Amino acid sequence: MAMSWPEAIFYLGVLVLVTFLISLFIVGTFDARKNRLQADQAEDLRQRSWTRLTRRHPGGIMTADAEISGPG
Repeated sequence: MAMSWPEAIFYLGVLVLVTFLISLFIVGTFDARKNRLQADQAEDLRQRSWTRLTRRHPGGIMTADAEISGPG
């Protein structure tokens, strides 16, 4: 099957485009996974910090909540 130069260039362009789109998908998937893991770690750290704070100062929870929420 003989192929002309314009056909060969067209098919190479399609191959490059498909390869580029697949690589974008893979990079996006890994980046989303990394961001989700970082968010989970940050949430875990907040939970552990809050738990540690409430264990150290059990009577100060209401005071801390009032300061965070503000007056009224």
